[in-house]
Amino acid sequence: MRLSLPKFQYRFIPSLGHVIHPGNFHPVGVREGIARDLARARGQAQAAPGAAGRWLIVGGSGGFGSAARAVLGARRGAHTLNVSLDALPNLESKNIVRQVGSPGFHRTLALEHALRARGLVARSVQGDGFDPQVRAAALQEVREHLGGPLDGIVWALAAPRAQDPRTGKAVSSALRPMGVPVNALAGAAGVAVGQMLDSTLTTRNALFTGGAMFSMGSVAYTLTHPKVGNE
Repeated sequence: MRLSLPKFQYRFIPSLGHVIHPGNFHPVGVREGIARDLARARGQAQAAPGAAGRWLIVGGSGGFGSAARAVLGARRGAHTLNVSLDALPNLESKNIVRQVGSPGFHRTLALEHALRARGLVARSVQGDGFDPQVRAAALQEVREHLGGPLDGIVWALAAPRAQDPRTGKAVSSALRPMGVPVNALAGAAGVAVGQMLDSTLTTRNALFTGGAMFSMGSVAYTLTHPKVGNE
């Protein structure tokens, strides 16, 4: 597939004084960024493929999720499955940006190519992480391609609110350790999400007993960590 690439797609960053910064948007810049991330993540000692087990990264096409996946794979030798919603290249669009596709799509493409070159399983499911069909597809990928239950989950989805597919109502996203009550900040909606997660993971043998779950990002932290004392 051939893509008509623009010379640059500019992005303005207020925190840098509105400096033009194409490096994290243009596909070539995205690939270079991934190469630098992997070089930093590898370190001096690299674990053997599969040494860190099997990990699911929800929201692994950018930010914390992409960085976690790079470290887990390049340094720890983990097999990874990413679930993310990214705009794919659309060659029929008249908009040149849409022809190229989103930065997340190209970031995932570059990262998976590099991880596979190390002998690792690196796959993705494209779609909304709250969609039951996407969740079912991810579980199928775990069974068919990762070769066993997950050793850990990284939740880095940039969506503090989503629609509950069972009721159609908006709920706050919340994760928590297995069997631990959700933070009161999340309310009843958070409890419902957590119960659905427990049911999905335990009844389908998708997560090892004692497996780890990490939430990444300030919003996720406040929703997932119970209050202790007066904190």
